[in-house]
Amino acid sequence: MEDGKIWYLTTVYASPLDDRNKKLWMDLTSLTASMDSGCIVGREFNDFLHLNEKRDGLPTSLRRCTLFQNCTNRCNLLDMGSFGFPLTWRGPVSYRGMRIYEKLDCVICNNRWRNMYLEAHVKVLHCLEFSDHHTVLLTLMDKDLTKVPKAFKIECAWLVEPSIEDL
Repeated sequence: MEDGKIWYLTTVYASPLDDRNKKLWMDLTSLTASMDSGCIVGREFNDFLHLNEKRDGLPTSLRRCTLFQNCTNRCNLLDMGSFGFPLTWRGPVSYRGMRIYEKLDCVICNNRWRNMYLEAHVKVLHCLEFSDHHTVLLTLMDKDLTKVPKAFKIECAWLVEPSIEDL
């Protein structure tokens, strides 16, 4: 990396089937245990960290939330949170005639990674027409923070100018 920081990015597309995600949680635990650098994991987990991350449809399974939370705790990963749209997936219309919305996409990281990029944040953008998922954008630094200040320049002749002290 340019700045000398070494970290790992893992992207996930998890199965919506509960029994297959158990293997993902075991693999993620094994993977993060072997890392001694910053680590960030993101994208479509097809699970919820919290019960309030679903609107309409069948109730959220507390057991599935607990399995995901237990995995993030074992791996020492924390949810980076996000701003923009609170739910990242729009599903079919439910039996009550309401569209189902869920937060299936998120970004989690370890403390080492978070300490490297204190200004990093996650924004959930608009949903594109051809997708049922909102785009999740990870920004490491705001543009304003990355601007390098311009060097101070002075012409030596200015120093002998009598009116220089009036500036």
